[in-house]
Amino acid sequence: SILLGATLFSNAGIVRSVNSGASWTPVLNTGPGSSIVAHPTKPGTFYAGDRVTTPATSRGVYRSTDVGLTWSQLPPFPSVDQNSIGRVEVAMSKATPGVVWALVGDRSTSGFLGLFKFDEATSTWTQLAASGITSSSFGTQQTYDLVLAVDPTDPQRIYVAGVRAFRSLDGGATFKPMAVDVHVDWHVIVFDPNSDYVHVTEMDA
Repeated sequence: SILLGATLFSNAGIVRSVNSGASWTPVLNTGPGSSIVAHPTKPGTFYAGDRVTTPATSRGVYRSTDVGLTWSQLPPFPSVDQNSIGRVEVAMSKATPGVVWALVGDRSTSGFLGLFKFDEATSTWTQLAASGITSSSFGTQQTYDLVLAVDPTDPQRIYVAGVRAFRSLDGGATFKPMAVDVHVDWHVIVFDPNSDYVHVTEMDA
């Protein structure tokens, strides 16, 4: 079976295995790969966030339509200095299969740079307001902890996290802190397919 992986702390970037993980081949090796998400309704289509080091023009989101064999770069994020783009996390929702979300870390400050939404039909990005996400709470560890998750049944419900976590109920326009009693440093948010629960992974620094 074919597997894809993002090598976050290696310049191998996005890697691919055609033998269930026995061996791997770099397929998008412009720099460290941040995340990969499978298209919910188009088999073989994947999106990947890439935090390449150089050149800056190569930083952003990539798409593959052949199960990760080849990749093409999406248009750049609007109103963003390419030099400021750090780690990029991507997410999709089965409820809105033609949309890709991207959470972007700031390469200069290691904090929050922006939240964006890509429309497959128009091939354009829109920056979401994401008000309520404060730099002091979000933290400055984007290379270590950066999380994006969009509810598979309600795309208005979006979760982002770094040192602390935030939730939006209006599609990314506004966010409020969540789970403030949970230890800092968020790494994974997963939706339970059989309930409204979300599962998280966090760890000590």
